[in-house]
This record gives sequence, C-alpha cells and structure tokens, in this order.
Amino acid sequence: MTPDYISQAREVELESIWPNPIRNGRSLCPFHEEKTPSCFVNYKNTNKFKCFGCGAGGDTIDFVMRFYNVTFRDAVIQLTGHTPKLPKNTRLLTLDQIVTKWKRKSPILMDQLLKHDDWI
Repeated sequence: MTPDYISQAREVELESIWPNPIRNGRSLCPFHEEKTPSCFVNYKNTNKFKCFGCGAGGDTIDFVMRFYNVTFRDAVIQLTGHTPKLPKNTRLLTLDQIVTKWKRKSPILMDQLLKHDDWI
C-alpha cells in the first residue's frame, strides 16, 4: 500500500459516500440509532466526521473501515479502486508445495497435522 493510494483515499469527499442525508453539516449517525442528528460530516471543513452521540469519528478511511467492517487495506482499495500488485519476483506456493516443504522441515509436526486433516 503506497502513500499515494492512502492520500487518494483520504481525498475522497466524505459527503459523497455518506449513507444518510446531510443538512447544514449534520446527519443521523450510521453507527447508532437516533432521532436527532448528532453527527457532523465534513467537521470543521476537514473532510472528517464526528458523532457527539456515540463518539465515532475520523476520516474517509476510518468511516469505510467502521461502516463496512473492513481492514485499513481493504478500505483504501475500496475508496481508490486500486488493488496493490505483488512484487515481480513473488512466488506463490500451492498447498502441496507447502506440505512438502513442512514435511522436510518438521516431519513429526506434519505427521500430527496430517492425521487431523480437517484443517486443510
């Protein structure tokens, strides 16, 4: 995850992804039930939100992480549309290759694991 992608994610206008109507910078908080808006969106023109009802707050990345229950990395990908690429020399192993490698390194452990193959 490059700093450029993170900056791009933070530059996404919070108001463009906010799920509830915003009036005069205030909205119902999507993180708890309420009848009177207690959540400030684009709080103090910082592209951040702050709820004075439940205490939730942060920038666009924080919002996406909390609203969609995703990791920081997934939130940045969702906001920017960029999927990080693996380095050129990255070699992915198959499950058989991993098992073979572990059999050589720790045959006793692998025998125990293979006896209980429900983990595969």
